[in-house]
Amino acid sequence: MLFPLVVFAQEVVMVESVKVHFRQGSSTLEVGYMQNEAALKTLSDYLDGYVFDGSRGKARVRVSSSVSPEGSNAINDRLIQARAKSISDWVSKKYSVEVGFIVDSMGVDWAELERLVESSDKVPAKEDVLNILHSVPEKVVRNGKTINERQVQLQRLQQGTPYAYIYRNFYPQLRYAAAHTEIWYAPLLTITSPDSVSFAAQGGQGAISYAREENDKAVPTISANAEWIGNIVDNGGQISFNVEPNAIAQSRQATITLNHYDNLSTICVEQQAAEPVVEFVDRVPVAVDAIGGRTAVSFVTNLGEAVAPVVSCDAEWIGDINVTPKRISFTVQSNKITEPRMAVVKVECAGKVFDLPINQQAAVDKNATVQASDAITTPQLVLDRTESVRVYFRQGSSKLDQTYMGNGETLKKLAEVLKAYVVDDANSKGKVRIASSASPEGSLAINDRLAKARARAIASWIGKRFNVEIGYVVGSMGIDWAELITLIEADDKVPNREEVLDLLYNTPERVIRNGKAINERQVKLERLRKGVPYRYIYRNIYPKLRYAAAYTEIWYASELTITTESPINVGSEGGDRVVAFQKNVDDKVVPRVTCTADWVEEVVSSKDSINFKVLPNEIAEARSTKMYVECYGDVYNVVINQEAAEPVCVLDTLEQQFGCEGGSGKVGYKTNTPTPTEPTAESTSEWISNVNVSEDSITYEVAPNDMAEARQGAIVVNYNGKSQEVVVSQSGAEPRLDIVGERTYEYKSVADTLAFTTNTLEKIVPVVSSENEWIKDLTSTEENISYRVTTNRDSEARQGVVSVEAFDKTTEVIINQSGRTGCKLPVYMALKTNALYDLALVPNVGAELYLGSGFSAGLNWHYAWWQSHKALWCWRTYGGDFNVRYWFGKAAEEKPLTGHHVGLYGQLITYDFLMGDGMGIQSDFWNYGGGVEYGYSFPLGYRLNLDCTVGFGYNTGKFYEYLPIDDCYVWQSTKNRRYMGPTKLEVSLVWLIGCDNYNKAKGGNR
Repeated sequence: MLFPLVVFAQEVVMVESVKVHFRQGSSTLEVGYMQNEAALKTLSDYLDGYVFDGSRGKARVRVSSSVSPEGSNAINDRLIQARAKSISDWVSKKYSVEVGFIVDSMGVDWAELERLVESSDKVPAKEDVLNILHSVPEKVVRNGKTINERQVQLQRLQQGTPYAYIYRNFYPQLRYAAAHTEIWYAPLLTITSPDSVSFAAQGGQGAISYAREENDKAVPTISANAEWIGNIVDNGGQISFNVEPNAIAQSRQATITLNHYDNLSTICVEQQAAEPVVEFVDRVPVAVDAIGGRTAVSFVTNLGEAVAPVVSCDAEWIGDINVTPKRISFTVQSNKITEPRMAVVKVECAGKVFDLPINQQAAVDKNATVQASDAITTPQLVLDRTESVRVYFRQGSSKLDQTYMGNGETLKKLAEVLKAYVVDDANSKGKVRIASSASPEGSLAINDRLAKARARAIASWIGKRFNVEIGYVVGSMGIDWAELITLIEADDKVPNREEVLDLLYNTPERVIRNGKAINERQVKLERLRKGVPYRYIYRNIYPKLRYAAAYTEIWYASELTITTESPINVGSEGGDRVVAFQKNVDDKVVPRVTCTADWVEEVVSSKDSINFKVLPNEIAEARSTKMYVECYGDVYNVVINQEAAEPVCVLDTLEQQFGCEGGSGKVGYKTNTPTPTEPTAESTSEWISNVNVSEDSITYEVAPNDMAEARQGAIVVNYNGKSQEVVVSQSGAEPRLDIVGERTYEYKSVADTLAFTTNTLEKIVPVVSSENEWIKDLTSTEENISYRVTTNRDSEARQGVVSVEAFDKTTEVIINQSGRTGCKLPVYMALKTNALYDLALVPNVGAELYLGSGFSAGLNWHYAWWQSHKALWCWRTYGGDFNVRYWFGKAAEEKPLTGHHVGLYGQLITYDFLMGDGMGIQSDFWNYGGGVEYGYSFPLGYRLNLDCTVGFGYNTGKFYEYLPIDDCYVWQSTKNRRYMGPTKLEVSLVWLIGCDNYNKAKGGNR
């Protein structure tokens, strides 16, 4: 296992490095290999002095691994890890403890290799090896691959001789893992307090105690993994912290961690969940007018996750309930009766039920005379609301007794509040809301009847007192258990109070038994402690639950006048608008505003204006709607007109990309006209064709791109006098070179060209080559490839290849040449005469035979025997030479015995020259010599060449000098000739002999 360890601050001991060597490509630790036994003993001697008990001491071995250069990077990386693991296993097995390792990959230890080379005198080409190690980079990139250039050049140096020596003697010393061991001892820290702490939902303060060793002054690092744990303070041996209240109805858990010299101690902190809560963001009870409609109420919960509660309502005039994790929406039917109505929407969340009261106004009978009792049917402007007052009633009674439980003072207070308003004024209306409670011992039916009767009793009292009939709204509270619990908690005389409260907290109010609803809480309360607590509660507390709580609301009727000119005309771009209005009463009433058009948003009403936003009209058709302003029972209409948008065509894309193979394209579009009209479209590029427009899209075809260059075109879409461009881009094809695949020729020599084309605009000169020696003079340009095919001197046809390389690809052109025809036995011969000898009156003749492979042999002979005694003139010579020539050059390749030639020659000659009465010279039979020659033979006619040759060599032999005296030749002296210099000069007319031995360029074919 390889893992790093943090260094402790207490005590650190480090051993010296040791090297453990491995065989090539192996990670097996061999004790007997090289000096491994001594290295492992050194490591073992250091480790024997320490105790690895896992709690106080820790060890780490740091391994720096090297490999020899011949392996790949991937193999070397695996070897480094495997060799480190083998050392780790050896230590762990020896000491039965897991030791941490850190591996530092050195790759190839070139510095060590350089040191080994410098220290040895036996390395072949030592200076060259050191020069490579000093100056050649280790890695270079070629053709996308990383090459170990230094290793490559070492292998190539002097056919690998130095590398072989280094590989045998030095590379094994580079395959090692150098290890040194570090030992730490850490002081201990002990947690003395419990390792877990629990908190209630309201949170609080906690503490953790710990102990350190005597000399340990280090302060542990403390952290918590939850943000609700804060104010963590280390007081030296004790850690204090605060737990914030949990507002979420989910328990939570976190840990506090103490880090002491990398030893971790954790304490678990748990906190209970809060009670589930549903809070309504909007005002409740929800007030709905008589018209009804769709209504929504926003809410938040503390469940910690998005959970949609279960919602229900028994009222048939509330339906179509829809619930989301943040909002409840429902439809309220229109109220057709002249009495208001109330319902309760039950919201059940996490096992608890929350009430959402809904109050709907009564319908207005406009044909009837407005009575005081009608005040409740038109809720308009709330000017004031009295504080709630409680009027108490005796058990089972709805009779208003002013002497009972202070009712007289309560009613007097209510009368003083009502006296402040003129309730019989035609411009004002009043309403009393009454919420009734009953003690638990009665049935539900009895409690409902009592609630209504008690409400009528209070309303009757008000009507008689002020001589006016007052409307009222009754809401039955049932049993006010919360009030009962509050009263019991405040009364320390309740027998067994804690048990009573526990029963009220944990017992459900209703259970179903045998199909009947039973007040389980009341039943258990009566039976608790044989009824002793219940009897006290019945006598002293239940009377306080039999009450009707009343408060009064007063409205003043007023009128509203809209001052903004209607209709309101808005441009197609939309924008913010304001509707101003005035009221005849300076009140704070905000009218209710509705608008069914979804393009009118952000309607905000204030006491004197309405702000709203008209969205941009994206349709090329004008539109109109009405805004309904409802105030004090009257509804005002504000007409909003918006201009049509300019007709536009919206494309779903302005750019499309194709590969070189082309294909079909499609561009979707939408127009904003009520009656769809199609745009027109055309392409500006010839490679984009078949542009067709349908009712919702534009289709087209893109031709394949044969060129290597990418190209770009466009489709122009016209609509309503405006143009848009869809850019069509197409990638280029793979660059290529096209060339004729095969050529065929006769056996005769011919020069030709190969035309080629490319699919790129860039001019290139391809690289050409041929492995066939009879295909010559390959030359490449930007336009073509020229070459020459030499004569096929065999009767069999032959085939060659011209390789053309371009764009990293090679194309082969087949060259066919037929075998020679017409000559069954080809002979290349020549007869010739040296014109210079002929001019010197020395008749001569020569013959030359082509031997093949560029070689020929020739024999020349001359003979002249001219003598005149009277003139003392003598011109006599005969002899010849033999030569062997090698023919080369373009002309020689096309036809033998033509073009450049070099050769060796040998000469034999005898002579006798005398001019007048001067000194004559005569050879002693034969003079001989030899040398080297160079010449060139070029065509003069169909079978006629001119050969110009010069030779340099050596000539030797005896000759005599004599004088003609009295018709006698008198010997004068004998000499030896030793001559070095030009010994041959030839300008010969050559007649070509043989069926195939003629010049094509002269005289044409015959």
